Amino acid sequence: MARFFGARISCFFGAAFFGAAFFGAAAFFGAAFFGAAFFGAAAFFGAAVFLGAAFFSTEAFFAGAFFAAAAFFAGAFALGFAFAAPFAFVPAIVFFALDFFARPFLGAAFLAMGGSIARLSETPPLSFESMSAGDREPTPKEREAHERRRHEIVERIPRSYRPWVHLAVPSIFGIAVCAGSVVALLTAGRALTALEWLTFPLTLVGGLGLEWRLHKTVLHRRRRGLAILYERHELTHHVVYTHDDMAMRSRSEMLLILLPPYAIVVAFGGVVPLALLVFALSSAQAALLFVTASMMFFLSYEWLHLAYHLPADSVIGRTWLVRTLRELHRSHHDPALMKRWNFNVTIPLFDWLHGTLKTSSADG
Repeated sequence: MARFFGARISCFFGAAFFGAAFFGAAAFFGAAFFGAAFFGAAAFFGAAVFLGAAFFSTEAFFAGAFFAAAAFFAGAFALGFAFAAPFAFVPAIVFFALDFFARPFLGAAFLAMGGSIARLSETPPLSFESMSAGDREPTPKEREAHERRRHEIVERIPRSYRPWVHLAVPSIFGIAVCAGSVVALLTAGRALTALEWLTFPLTLVGGLGLEWRLHKTVLHRRRRGLAILYERHELTHHVVYTHDDMAMRSRSEMLLILLPPYAIVVAFGGVVPLALLVFALSSAQAALLFVTASMMFFLSYEWLHLAYHLPADSVIGRTWLVRTLRELHRSHHDPALMKRWNFNVTIPLFDWLHGTLKTSSADG
């Protein structure tokens, strides 16, 4: 208990320090680009989300973030400052970044979805040499070893975990950002130019490239400072789900498939500086298209990845698109192939460009 509160207090003061820096930056950018009215709104809603995360719980943060997003977008539209809304989330992003990176040192034991990831990654990895590979059937000994390790990992999922909250919160956040951006575009008072429209497909292509690179070089290689991502992906997700056992068996297993629920907020924080750059080089409309495409790509990654791990005979699992893309992802889950093939989870464009596309485990 002492460690829990000690970790939370440490995170609180760290977030307070960076929050103060944020308010100074917000004041500068708000005054320079959008005026004092924007700064007041950003400070108010940013503080509300930040304090909710610091004093209550992760669930309080999600609820606060959602309502703050809705209220801030509405207020921003009324004031004509819709593009500036992302700044309101910086303190919360900083808080959860501190929680994420400080957890191994501070021993924070948050009961929410993100906090349980570290517990899962404590499970020693199963030797992949003992798992089936290629197109041969696993032996009874391999099946027994897989089932034993699968059971050990799934049993560590906290009883407090709420899968539908985990799925709904990032989805609502992403949809709210997309909807807000679209409304801002529709009320901009002028039509988009061809060059501005080009921002949308270029952003999606860039997302596919980033997905391929991060999946190949971060999720399947242990790197200093990013080991938790490798452990969560290769040593947990790939141990539970192999090419001959892809389907989740209970809703609680969403924890092993979806990204941590605050990942979309962190991703949003990374999108904002790039959107400001697009704004400076092009226009606010192009920047809004960039934000919309980025959030749509994030959601498509989450939803498609979950769909691949639904039972094959489910309503979603039977659709042509999911069946086709699931086969590519199933090949990637072959322990003998996962470090070399099929790193795109959504559309295999960069697998095709890099020569890492394998259409089935039996190929070559």
